[in-house]
Amino acid sequence: PQQLVAAADWLTDYFFRNGYEVLPEGIPEKKEGDDFESHGRVLYREQMLAMSVATRTLLASPNFYHINLTNHSTAKRLVEQLVKLDRLPQENPLEGLLLLRSAWRDYDVAMLLAERYKRVCKVSFSLQLFLGWLAVTSSALSSSLEQKVQTTNDTAASSSTADSGTSSKGRMLSEASQLISLPQEGVLGWLQVSLVHLIFAFSVAMTFIIAFDSILNSHGRWKQLRIGAGALESIIWKYRTRTGAFEIDDDMRSSRSPRLPETTLLQAIKMTRTNMLASANLSSSEFTKRYSKRVYKHFQDDGEPKPARGPLPADAEAVHFESHQPAPIDDHQSPTQPSKYIALRLEPAITFYQKRIPKYARRATAMRLLVVLLGIGASALARYEQVFFVILVTSAAAAATSWSEFADTQRKTERYTRSVQGLRDLLDWWRSLGEVEKASKAVISQLVNGTESIINAEQTAWTSTPASEGEEGKKDREQEEEQGEKGGGGKK
Repeated sequence: PQQLVAAADWLTDYFFRNGYEVLPEGIPEKKEGDDFESHGRVLYREQMLAMSVATRTLLASPNFYHINLTNHSTAKRLVEQLVKLDRLPQENPLEGLLLLRSAWRDYDVAMLLAERYKRVCKVSFSLQLFLGWLAVTSSALSSSLEQKVQTTNDTAASSSTADSGTSSKGRMLSEASQLISLPQEGVLGWLQVSLVHLIFAFSVAMTFIIAFDSILNSHGRWKQLRIGAGALESIIWKYRTRTGAFEIDDDMRSSRSPRLPETTLLQAIKMTRTNMLASANLSSSEFTKRYSKRVYKHFQDDGEPKPARGPLPADAEAVHFESHQPAPIDDHQSPTQPSKYIALRLEPAITFYQKRIPKYARRATAMRLLVVLLGIGASALARYEQVFFVILVTSAAAAATSWSEFADTQRKTERYTRSVQGLRDLLDWWRSLGEVEKASKAVISQLVNGTESIINAEQTAWTSTPASEGEEGKKDREQEEEQGEKGGGGKK
């Protein structure tokens, strides 16, 4: 306090002393021979007292900060702190924490059920392809055996007719050969009958699996649950960063609407939950049942947050790596600054897509190569009139093509590539801004909304059918390009 008083008095004295010195002599306020000590202090006594009190109040205020312009790291931290004080609360209120817990619970349950439906969908489709291939192969084999039995019978009948006019010794030899061929015909007939029963069993099993999958609707529920979980996650991140519909302005700080972000969060969660239940037809599922605590992965009830996963080596110039700070810890509920949002949301999204692009690209290439090899094999077998093996290889190629369309690896790779490109453009745009620009509410909202738009666009395009992928993918690309132009400041 004594230093504040001394500093305030010095500033007041310095200001009025310099002002008195520049006054010209001869005016009523300053006669010839007057100086500040003898005349100026008396002249400006009330003004100096008022300025001294105001300066002391200003310096003693908790909202008054000072920085050394030569210390850039300290100035940067202070700017981030001031932005946080201006945009975000120190912590979320109890009402917001309860809503976040409810939203994270819905998210965890949706991801759990989506994983289950995903496994059921893939297993059922694999069984359908395998049983279909077995049915086709068994049909071809049965037809081949039938032709072989018919050929054997025709040969035996021709031999019997030819030997009818021969000697008794020839007839005896013919009868002996027929007796020898009887066991072979019996085995072929038994195999043929068995194959007919197997074909029937394969058909019944495939029909049951198709009916079961149709009743369960595993494919539709899997995708809609993932979309709903992604929408909930975006809502949570926007609330934690106070962007979009959750942005706090001066009007919201007034007593008339103190809980507007929480009210908006409640409406967003209710609408997303209703849409997810309706689109995925989960009214008759286990979505709303009571789950054990181990299902919830976001510390809704217990647990301790761990450091977030860092970015890829290619992104080592990220904000928290520039300042040599440790990876931030995500507790999934606290207000989040832009630098922390980038480390916890944007960079992990890039990492997620980049890790899967080469894997899916290799799978797509391997599947296309397999189909080509099977086609070449079928052509070679047809050249040598191996009809049974031609049918076997052709049906295998059809099954491989069906699985490739179901896995959708090629379009998935394209979507991931577009998402990585959009997120990297957005991240590069953010890094090109200065510290003052990064403190702008509009710029922060653009960063968060752009990131969530790109992630949601990829998830929405995933649910589209291959037939409508072209038009919807074109719309998604146009939206991403528009977002990139906004975020990139016209760099494209």
